[in-house]
Amino acid sequence: MLVTRASGPGMVVTIVLMLSALSSGHAAQDPPAFSFDRLRAIATERARAPAAPEDSADLPEWLAKLDYEGYRSLRFRPETSLWTDDNLPFRIRFMHRGYLYGRRVPIHVVDGAKVEELRFSPAQFEYPEGSPPVPDELGYSGFAVLSWSDTTQRWDEIAAFQGASYFRLLGDGQVYGASLRGLTIDTAATNGEEFPAFVEFWIERPLPGATRLTVYALLDSPGASGAYRFLIGRQGPEVEAEVSVCIVPRHPIGKLGLAPLTTMFLSGEDGLRRQADYRPEIHDSDGLLLANGDGAWTWRPLANPDRTHRIERFPLENPAGFGLLQRDRAFASYEDLGARFELRPGFWVSPRGAWGKGAVELIEIPTSAEWNENVVAYWVPEAPVTPGEPLCLDYGLTTTRDDAQRPPLARCTALRLRPGDKPFFVLDFAGPQLEGDFPSLHADITAKGASIGNVVLQPNEAAGGVRLTFELAARTEDRVDLRVRLLRGERAVSETVAWPWVKP
Repeated sequence: MLVTRASGPGMVVTIVLMLSALSSGHAAQDPPAFSFDRLRAIATERARAPAAPEDSADLPEWLAKLDYEGYRSLRFRPETSLWTDDNLPFRIRFMHRGYLYGRRVPIHVVDGAKVEELRFSPAQFEYPEGSPPVPDELGYSGFAVLSWSDTTQRWDEIAAFQGASYFRLLGDGQVYGASLRGLTIDTAATNGEEFPAFVEFWIERPLPGATRLTVYALLDSPGASGAYRFLIGRQGPEVEAEVSVCIVPRHPIGKLGLAPLTTMFLSGEDGLRRQADYRPEIHDSDGLLLANGDGAWTWRPLANPDRTHRIERFPLENPAGFGLLQRDRAFASYEDLGARFELRPGFWVSPRGAWGKGAVELIEIPTSAEWNENVVAYWVPEAPVTPGEPLCLDYGLTTTRDDAQRPPLARCTALRLRPGDKPFFVLDFAGPQLEGDFPSLHADITAKGASIGNVVLQPNEAAGGVRLTFELAARTEDRVDLRVRLLRGERAVSETVAWPWVKP
């Protein structure tokens, strides 16, 4: 891989480092290493001026007009990955510009005291026969991080950054599904959503034997600038990232969404919005799990709304965590050999330190296409942000399949519905907390906007665990907010299932 001294935005970074070195008495040719503090200073300075508009004028027209399949035909040559011949624990593959990814995103390598921008070369990619020439200085749209997997005995992707502020993490045996974002601004607001973007990256060259890779990202949008640091590495079969972020608003923001997660839900076991399809269920995630600081856990099954988008807020103080998960891991639930929905990762957010008061907001948008990510969840702090004042926080991100400690209670494994004048609900629960004295178990059900009838709790002799059934006997509202949990005496032995039923 060829490298060259940074130009454009990267030159500003190099100059800043050199001036800082001179002021501290060091020689200009020996600047200090790039750091998160340096990036925060850059983001703070940028926030004092309007955001620069995205400029993709240098992108050749044929690349801008590529469709999905055409873009996929631009194949990166793995042998040109960064650090391939350096015996290091990570490698970097680069992503071409074109299709939806027109922005040129500078990518730098931090190697001790040096900061250098990586140079694009058409020789790094395979193009379809007859493709027009590609400029040597085209640049990249993003990159992927690879590490060696002892499970698969090959170099596998564990992270990817491309498009706006989107990125992904991937553990062993998983396939890409749900996505992560750096920031959301005014999602589902009447004034329209703003999409911040990662506009520049810095990657620290790892030492031999390093277990984590450090990636810095500069975020920008009309509403805010931001500095991000990601420490990415394997933790057994899972992949974890420790994230530090400082957001500097340019102006008052109505709704700032932190640690956003986004996913697709087309149809599930509730039977609603079912389309003519051979697959029983189609989704990347099937629920939102919330952990409060007081030990309470809430499971909110996802849905594809019928007519209009649905917004729910879950107020929390110093949350212990939240995540969009794929609990159903049975292939028979999906029957899709291509998509392999049962292998899609869940994502869990673990706040570091006290986040204070706020809410996790969940937004579900009606969709008829499985390629639309129509669900998003994020943390909204209660206190409004102040223009020019940084908002900083830290959190962990973990890819997950099925963690027995999330929650450390019995969990809802299925929620099914028979519609009608008196909708009939069937909830299955499983977990060691349900074993033992069955007669001491009872269901705690609340329904805002309706009364409940025909409640039956019984052992599930076919699948294990217990099954709870009930119906909405009388409704006073077109929307009924249900909350269900299992108790033994006064003690909760299951998570709380929160689900809004809306009259079709």
